[in-house]
Amino acid sequence: DLLNGLVTLPAIYYAEEYPGDADVLSLAGGGWTNVENMQRLVANVRGSGAIEKSMQEADGFVDRALACLAPFPACAERDALESLATYTVDRKR
Repeated sequence: DLLNGLVTLPAIYYAEEYPGDADVLSLAGGGWTNVENMQRLVANVRGSGAIEKSMQEADGFVDRALACLAPFPACAERDALESLATYTVDRKR
């Protein structure tokens, strides 16, 4: 995503943890166009624990969504919403 100029939650978490990282600082000035810098940044994000933290947050959203659906009677529509919610996080694992 960073290679396309899209800053996602893992990158935000990484930037919060390492605000002085030169590659993070370069993003505001269009640094995402430098492939070498972004590949290094992606590697740093992957090694930082930011992805795991993001997945934990996503899991929390799914849990809350499923809890909101729980009071409704079982039906095809509720099943579809539950499946969609769990798919969004399970597909990334």
